[in-house]
Amino acid sequence: MPFGVLSKVVGANDEQQARFLERFRGLVNEPIIVDERRDDRGRKHVHVRSKHEIISEIFFREHHDLSVNELLMDCCDRMDFGDAIESQALVNIFGAKKNYSAENTRIDFKQLVAFLLEGHLRDQVALSRKLHATLYLGKFWLLLYQNRPKEAIAALESFLIENPRDLHSRTELAKAYQRAGKFDKAEAMLLEVLNLKSNDLNSRTELAKVYQKQSKLDKAESILLKLLELDANNLQARTELAKIYQRQGKLKEAEALLLQSLEIDTNQLHPRTELAKIHQRQGKLKEAEAVLMELLQLEPNDLQARTELAKIYQRQGKLKDAEARLLQNLKIEPSHLQSHTELSKVYQRQGKLKEAEALLLQSLEIDANQLHPRIELSKIYQRQGKLVEAAQRAEEALAIDPLNVHALSELLAVWKRQGERDMCVRRFEEFISQPGFRFSRYFQAPVFRFFQCCKAFGLRESAQQVFERFGPELDERNLQFYYDNFT
Repeated sequence: MPFGVLSKVVGANDEQQARFLERFRGLVNEPIIVDERRDDRGRKHVHVRSKHEIISEIFFREHHDLSVNELLMDCCDRMDFGDAIESQALVNIFGAKKNYSAENTRIDFKQLVAFLLEGHLRDQVALSRKLHATLYLGKFWLLLYQNRPKEAIAALESFLIENPRDLHSRTELAKAYQRAGKFDKAEAMLLEVLNLKSNDLNSRTELAKVYQKQSKLDKAESILLKLLELDANNLQARTELAKIYQRQGKLKEAEALLLQSLEIDTNQLHPRTELAKIHQRQGKLKEAEAVLMELLQLEPNDLQARTELAKIYQRQGKLKDAEARLLQNLKIEPSHLQSHTELSKVYQRQGKLKEAEALLLQSLEIDANQLHPRIELSKIYQRQGKLVEAAQRAEEALAIDPLNVHALSELLAVWKRQGERDMCVRRFEEFISQPGFRFSRYFQAPVFRFFQCCKAFGLRESAQQVFERFGPELDERNLQFYYDNFT
């Protein structure tokens, strides 16, 4: 906290401030603790904490009767929000997104944000444009963590009407649009950011993600290559570009890019995870396992690496080992969604359908907007003969993401078993007619399912039409099935 703010909080006069500075200026012998943490991109950051920070944590833990919110509100009453240095102290508190998701019973950010935006200080708070925007972002994040995405989006959209040049809010809103499946809006929002600031790196990365989700891989690649022209050592851009190359089947190019990234920073986690995925696709399971074990030496509790290891063990038929890894994940982080999904797959392979179903339903309670649990539930219900429930779950997935090929594949399987001849043809044609549809390697499975429907229902002409459109892109299995049954 700036010294001027601290002086106001404790009510020190000029003479007392002068004595304090005279006594403590230049004193640097306070013991410190070096704390190393990784951010959401897997990069390691070093934080230096002095002993008074540790003591303050212990103090508030011991004195439950003291309200941190009341103390902070009293502090705000004494602040000059027109002073950039003083307002920055609050920006540091309210601008940390992780604060809104942390389980902290002593701090009520909802109350504090409302106090500053709607209370008697609201006009003074508006003097600091940066703090004002940060508080609205805080309100947005709070609503997201409360699983109220529509209200969160509406709140930030309202803010941007009055503050159209706030780039951080635009980027965060674009991320929310992506999660809601509104890719056109996300794209438009990020393009507006680039119109305002053409060299903005973060918005370029997010725009590439939007294009990837729409299978517009050429556009995503172009955006990331331009980003690397602006910042040759941008690690996230390299990782995202490697993902695109993997989807394009350019595994050697992806591998080379990730190895270059590790030369820039040998302690990165994400490039190692992606390398492990490439090795898995190449059938090099031992190499993939070795990369992940190396990663876990750097970060023993890295959940994504543990999950990838579990996938390798599944492919090797080591279901007990996979189960053990994923159960450890859930001990570390009970709400880790990917571990729930992967563990349900293990249980399905073990024939434990009830356990798998319970795990997926629990996952949807944590995050109701997920796709993978719904698709896995559809598979389970098919194996149990609950075809209505299976179709319902797949339809829910398509409602969230109309271009989800896995959901379509499961629906085709259900309709084939239910004898829904016309539904198979109509919905398949509607799917491939969507403006955002692009053929990818993931679309091989729905085509195979559709060919199976065509065989079951005698739809030779429909199969021929699909073959005429996608023939050059079909894999060996689809080609063989088509030639065996329709020529």
